[in-house]
Amino acid sequence: MVFIMKQNLHSPRVLLGLQLLQKLSQDTYNSEDTEQILKNVVRGAIKLTKAKSGIIYLIDLKCKSVIKAFTPNKKKHSPPRLEKRDGLTYSVYKTQKTIYISDIRTDPRVNPDLLKRYKSLIAIPLKVKKRVIGVLYLNSE
Repeated sequence: MVFIMKQNLHSPRVLLGLQLLQKLSQDTYNSEDTEQILKNVVRGAIKLTKAKSGIIYLIDLKCKSVIKAFTPNKKKHSPPRLEKRDGLTYSVYKTQKTIYISDIRTDPRVNPDLLKRYKSLIAIPLKVKKRVIGVLYLNSE
């Protein structure tokens, strides 16, 4: 909502965001399929941000393993390296804050597998009752 408050309410980007939010809320209300809901969240975030790809990783409460990954397409994503306590996913888990990296080549927390495919990324914590349960990644060229 902060994003919307700082923008002109009639700008195309804000209207697209509101339309996507409305569709997500309708899909959530009308569906019991959690997997499809999470894929729609990623799909909407990709569309809104014009990212190249995106994925949600649900992680266990101690951030030791990925429970499930959700992506709206068949693109291959490198799994998070949760054993690396100085890695990006663990940093998001620990700080509970969004991390934006404009040039991933400059950040040692980024999985080296991503360096050939992307230029920038954003990692957003997904929380339930103040606990991080997952991370939404959006990647761009």
